[in-house]
Formats: sequence, structure tokens, C-alpha cells
Amino acid sequence: MLDTDPDLLHRFREGDRAALSAVYLAYYADVHRLVRQGFVLRGSAPVHIRGLVDPDEQQDVVQEVFAKAFSPAARHSYDGWRPYRPFLLQIARNVRIDHERRRWREVPLLDATDTGQRAAPVVAQLLTSPSELLPDALLDRERTRSTAASLFAQLDPESQRFALLRFVDDLSQDEVAREMVVTRRRVRTLEGRLRRGIKRRVQVEALAMTLAA
Repeated sequence: MLDTDPDLLHRFREGDRAALSAVYLAYYADVHRLVRQGFVLRGSAPVHIRGLVDPDEQQDVVQEVFAKAFSPAARHSYDGWRPYRPFLLQIARNVRIDHERRRWREVPLLDATDTGQRAAPVVAQLLTSPSELLPDALLDRERTRSTAASLFAQLDPESQRFALLRFVDDLSQDEVAREMVVTRRRVRTLEGRLRRGIKRRVQVEALAMTLAA
């Protein structure tokens, strides 16, 4: 597209609104697919950047990608000789990695409250099958408990109550639903979100360790 249409490339570099819209529409699906499906950073120790599940989070990252790609510096750095799609997807990978870095920096310290300390060891048991892509150093029990406690501290009140009832008080899903006055489907949703959150947090730690190496 930009590598085959000199007029479009010129207008794109000048920041023409119609040209920017045309590029956005042409490549939106490619960027969204990468954000949704994830990708692997190749190297001596490959790192899997997982796809984002939440549609709102996907959209936020996609918009950040195009904001970067449409910045004056990025528009003028594209020479028009290379295919534009790989150029744009590399920007998307960089944005996605920065997104994970920010999430890593925002992880709070181990929660010191009694509630967090009681919940952490039990919630940690949700990590039943760690990814084979994670470094061995991340799979020890203490690091996993710290990860679980850190995540627990960030949960909303409903999710914290669910975690305590389900994994500290050891209630069944049906019992938790009755106690919280919600449907069992809602309980299953909360449990699935918590499991995914812990696994994602450990993956973020793996990424941070790799980038810092």
C-alpha cells in the first residue's frame, strides 16, 4: 500500500487525515490479530508475549500502536521501499512489550495485611501447570506465593471476597454463589479471571527478568 502508492506515501508523511484513515483501515486487522494472539520473541531464551483477552485492553493497545505509528517521527522514518506491514507490526511488538513492562512496574509490594497473608499461599495453588516457557527460577513456591499475594492486593472487593471464600474457607462454587448472592456462572467467571491473572503475572515476571538480563 504505502510501498506501492507514492502519492499516498507523501500524504501519509504529511499527516493527511484521509491518508492516515486509509492506512488505519488497511492494517487494523493485522495489528489487532497480533495483540489478540500474542507472539514469541526469538533468541537464546524465547519469551512468549501472550495475547490479551480483554477486548477493551486489546483496543487500548491497538490505539497506542497507531498513535506511535502515526507520530511525525515514525511517519518520516518509513522510507517507502520496505513493505509497510512488517514495519508497523514491529512497532506493535514494541508497544506490546512496553505495555508488559508498565504492568510489571505497577506490581505492588507483597501485601502485609492479615487478609493478604492468609490468602496468598492458598491462591498460589491456582498455578497448577506453569508454562514451559517460564524460567525455572520463577517456579519456586516462595516466588509464586509472592506473585499471588501481589495480585490479591490489586483485586476489587468482589474478587477478594470470592478468593477468601473459595480458596481460604474452601467453599464449593455453589456455596460461594449462595454466600455472595450471585449466579454460579458469575462465580466461574471470577475463578477463571483469577487463574488467568496469576498465570499472566508470572509471565510478566518472566518477561521482566529476560529484558533485564
